[in-house]
Amino acid sequence: MPLNHRLVDSMPIVMAQNNRRFKACIASELADKSGYCAAKNLYYYGVKLHILASYQVGCMPIPESIGLTHAGMNDGKAYELLCNDPKVKQYTKFGDKAYPHTLIMPNKAF
Repeated sequence: MPLNHRLVDSMPIVMAQNNRRFKACIASELADKSGYCAAKNLYYYGVKLHILASYQVGCMPIPESIGLTHAGMNDGKAYELLCNDPKVKQYTKFGDKAYPHTLIMPNKAF
């Protein structure tokens, strides 16, 4: 019987970092210079990868939805866009503290 749990997370895709981020111009329709990754204490030019995956006991999570946003987009806003589908709203979702606590449960060990 499948669990109704979903995992949500994001990661930066760095195209240029530190001082080079101001001169970068690749993929300018989506990427921007305002990216900051607190976990790596890194300012960067690039995009963010957002993933919603189904939890599988004893296995790797299976991605159900993958999205790209500009680097400066708040994870909470991206979460709203990613999880706006009515089918996704019914699941219990787990993520880190970057996501809205009213919409998502904090990380817990399964």
